[in-house]
Amino acid sequence: MNRSRAHHLRRVPLRELLANPAFALAWWVYVVGSVADCVTTSVALGHGLRERNPVARAIYERSGMEALWAFKFGVLGVILMGLTWLPRRVALIGAGVLAVTILLDVNANLIELRRFLP
Repeated sequence: MNRSRAHHLRRVPLRELLANPAFALAWWVYVVGSVADCVTTSVALGHGLRERNPVARAIYERSGMEALWAFKFGVLGVILMGLTWLPRRVALIGAGVLAVTILLDVNANLIELRRFLP
């Protein structure tokens, strides 16, 4: 492996990633969006709707909402650690894509829940 490629495979300290304002904003939007996703999912499941993610659905059906919350926040940690192994620019783009994706997911949840409003 040549030297320049090996340079890109080094782990970026988490502190350095979070010191980048754009990365920090994208990451915290993803975290807050994940909380909103858990809340809207919890409400939706309480109204008899189903979790779309088959892994999360199996966890919920076997172990309940607390296990689903633990699973979703465990995934957050794994993703964050995974982003530290990417080049900074790729990690920033990844965090941005995650932020947009979770907001779209929360929006879809809210659209589904709208039918339960009086």
